[in-house]
Amino acid sequence: MRSLVVLAGCVAVVGCASTPANPPEWYRQRERTIESTYPTFQSVPRTLNLTLNPAHWAEVQADLDAAKAEVAADPRSVWAPAEDPNVFLNEARAELERTRLAHEGH
Repeated sequence: MRSLVVLAGCVAVVGCASTPANPPEWYRQRERTIESTYPTFQSVPRTLNLTLNPAHWAEVQADLDAAKAEVAADPRSVWAPAEDPNVFLNEARAELERTRLAHEGH
């Protein structure tokens, strides 16, 4: 009996989730913009773009080194462990309590 109720519920949900029989105009316009097919393998470009120029890769390496130096220079990038984890826990609990009281309207 329970399985029949579950089956009926599933059928009802699937029926609600299907495309409407008489969709409104905005729905039909949106439906036309959605791609309903997968691209074909023939549409994949077959060209190779290999850059073997050492100057190009030296420039890329310099950009990466500059970004690395910028991150290393930022004091916020250095990990600093909490001196006492209980301080963090107490602050978090206090913040949760303040939020709870604010939502209760006290």
